[in-house]
Amino acid sequence: ESGTMALAVGRLSFRTKTDWAPLLEEIQRMVDGGGFENLLLVIAGGADKTVLQLLQQVITARGLQERVLVLENFKPEIKGHLYAAADFYVSIVDNFQETFGISILEAAFCQTLPLVPNRLSYPEIIPNEFHESCLYNCEDELLEKLKLVLENPESIRKTTRALATQAESYSWNKWAPKYDLL
Repeated sequence: ESGTMALAVGRLSFRTKTDWAPLLEEIQRMVDGGGFENLLLVIAGGADKTVLQLLQQVITARGLQERVLVLENFKPEIKGHLYAAADFYVSIVDNFQETFGISILEAAFCQTLPLVPNRLSYPEIIPNEFHESCLYNCEDELLEKLKLVLENPESIRKTTRALATQAESYSWNKWAPKYDLL
């Protein structure tokens, strides 16, 4: 069965990373409203048992067990496959911890559209010509972009191919020789 896969990869922590409840609530509303029956959100990352239990409680309370898959503490070898299978990557980090954004580059490299906050290092990593498509300033903007992608997933293919080319500039194969000279 075909569908649209959203992916979120990272350490799972309600205290230091993100609150999943608002996004899960919006996904529930979209599914209940019709038209998004084929959406699957995959949340993948390292977490302890308590965090996983809380996340599963939120998913169950929203009735999203068939729409949200949690892959806890997955093997690193499958990360590339997750990005390649996803239609888009979503980051809802709601803290102010500085991060380089390696997961954004991984998503872009695998031709997966990143939907990320317009802060931290993300505006520097995402080329200016893709800010409109990829960056959001508030939860409402994220939800608008999410709906746009879900309603027309094919519309992002040109953008994801171009972003993949840009992400190659961060390739270790490109940078390793420069480090070797140090």
